[in-house]
Order: sequence, then structure tokens, then C-alpha cells
Amino acid sequence: MSVPKRSPESKPDWDNSAYRIGPRWLGLYSDPADTRLFVPKRRAWLGKTLNFGHPAAKWFVAMTIAALLVGIALQWGRSLSG
Repeated sequence: MSVPKRSPESKPDWDNSAYRIGPRWLGLYSDPADTRLFVPKRRAWLGKTLNFGHPAAKWFVAMTIAALLVGIALQWGRSLSG
């Protein structure tokens, strides 16, 4: 099944509440038809949010967590040895 592609500039789509997930204050977004990995938040001055409907979003989150865990493990190992 093919997912229809939408224009990144189609504000009515990304501003639709149906694609907003989780607590409202987090500003999470999930729309598999949106091709962007990062989308603007409803209030532009708050920056951007990750599109959890994008296939690369899971990898982005996994790699970020992995990098943090490696950094913590390295620091912890250093503190034990010295």
C-alpha cells in the first residue's frame, strides 16, 4: 500500500490535531504521509518536532539514546578506574 505524498508546505495537514499525539504540551506529531522528518511546532517560536510517522524517526530516536548511553558508560567506566 502506497502512502500519498503531501507538500511540506501544506499547513492544514501538519496543523491538524488528528496528527498530534501524546500530551499537548509535548507537541508530538505523527503523520506517515508527511515526508519531513522534522516539522514546525504549532507555535513557530518553540522550534521543530520529530515526525514519529516518518520511517527514519525510530532510527533517530534509537541512535540518540544509544549515543547517550555510550557517553554515560564511558564516563562511569572512567570514574571507576581512576
